[in-house]
Amino acid sequence: MINSVYHRDKESFLNRLDPRVKLICTIFLNLLILRAQILVLSIICLLITICLLHLKVSLKRTLISFKYLFPLFIALFLAHILFLHRDILVGLYYGFLVNLRFFLLVLISTLFIMSTRLSDMIFSVEWLISPFQVFKIPVKELSFMIGMGLRFFPLLFEEFQSIREVALLRGLEMNTKDPFKILRAYSILILPLIRGLFKKAEDLSQALEARSCGRHILDAKRKREILQRIEFQ
Repeated sequence: MINSVYHRDKESFLNRLDPRVKLICTIFLNLLILRAQILVLSIICLLITICLLHLKVSLKRTLISFKYLFPLFIALFLAHILFLHRDILVGLYYGFLVNLRFFLLVLISTLFIMSTRLSDMIFSVEWLISPFQVFKIPVKELSFMIGMGLRFFPLLFEEFQSIREVALLRGLEMNTKDPFKILRAYSILILPLIRGLFKKAEDLSQALEARSCGRHILDAKRKREILQRIEFQ
């Protein structure tokens, strides 16, 4: 999953496209996916596939990278079949629909991260929420937090993958068809995953404090300087 969600610095149309246009398209497609049915979702899936091929991303590796989300997909299926719908066929349909929507939401966000640099991502989010400056909202700091949050997802999967490899080396059985053993194995990995994420967050906080990040908020005379500005092309 890690190799799929890192930014790919390539000379492609998606990489050269204005990050604000990509952000608006991503938000629009996400809202459309939440309301769309199978036909529209199939068209969106085809468009995403074309974009991934344009970025020269292996479709096979991308699909394999979603294996960590299979327990969630199974849980959504079972919830719709057993609890939310009395008819099994209706439950299967809505379970498939919800899983497809969730899959496309993750895939579109992954595509946006792969084709956009972190600095452009932060600037585009700042541009989008800049009207809220009228309400004295710290737009620059909020956009920075959103951008760092988006880039934190690759760290999440990287941390999980490293913990999983260590657990396998210590004899944890995860390659089994028993769903209860799989759930038990994944539940064992949750605590070290949370501990590792808090450690990374603490390291990031200390690094930002060492660079006086946010100092201009405390000092009203200071203003944050921007070294790069993006323009519509």
